Amino acid sequence: MRRTIQLAVASTAVLIAAGQVHATINFTGGTAHMAGGSTGVTNNWKDFSNVVYYEQDGYRFDFAGNTSAQYVGTYYEGTNDVLHAHFGRIPLKEIRVSKIDGSAFDLVSLVVISNVQKNFSATGLEQTFLNASHDGTTIGASYRLPSENWGPDSVKLVTPGASFTNLKFFNITTSNYVTSVGIDDVTVHDAVASVPEPISLAVWGSFGVVGMAVGAVRRRRVRRSA
Repeated sequence: MRRTIQLAVASTAVLIAAGQVHATINFTGGTAHMAGGSTGVTNNWKDFSNVVYYEQDGYRFDFAGNTSAQYVGTYYEGTNDVLHAHFGRIPLKEIRVSKIDGSAFDLVSLVVISNVQKNFSATGLEQTFLNASHDGTTIGASYRLPSENWGPDSVKLVTPGASFTNLKFFNITTSNYVTSVGIDDVTVHDAVASVPEPISLAVWGSFGVVGMAVGAVRRRRVRRSA
C-alpha cells in the first residue's frame, strides 16, 4: 500500500515537470523587428541594429526608450549571436522580457557578457539590475548583476534564484557607470502555476489510482475477517 502511494506521488511529480516547457534563448533563429518595420532572422553571421524588439521561442525582448543603437546578432565580431543594448549617452529605459502569450514563467539563468563602455574593463562600480515582476505592474525583486568587462572573452553565468519564479516579466535597468549591456543564453521555463489542463487531469487520475489501491486493501481485510 505504502509503495503504491509513493509510486503515484512520483508519477504526479513527473507529470507536473512534463508540463513545463524549457527554452534557452541564444538569440539565434529568432526574429528581430527593426524601427521602420523591417525584420530579420538571426543566424550567427549578421548583426541587426535599431532593433525595437526581438522574439524567439515564445518570448519577447522589448527595448523601451531609444532604439537607435540596440542590437541583436553578431555584435561582437566573429562570435555567436547575442543581445547588446546601449544605455548611458543613448538613453534606453529598459530591456523587458515577457512571454508573447502573457502567461507566467520562471527565469533560471542568463549570461552577462558586458556592462561597460566599449573596449573598457569593469571597475566594480557598475550598477546593472535584473528586476522581477510577478503581477505585470510592480517590481517584486531586484538582483544586481556582476560587473563585467566589455567583450565576449569574459562572461558570467547568473542564477537569480527563487524570487525570479512565476513572473509576468523581468527587465534589465542600469544606474551608475553603465554604458552598455550584453546578454546571452537566457534560460527560462513555464511556471508551475501554468501547467496545462491535461496534466491537471492526469494528476487527478494519479489520486484515483491511490484511492483504488486503498479500496482494494480494505476489501481484502474484510474478506479475511469473514
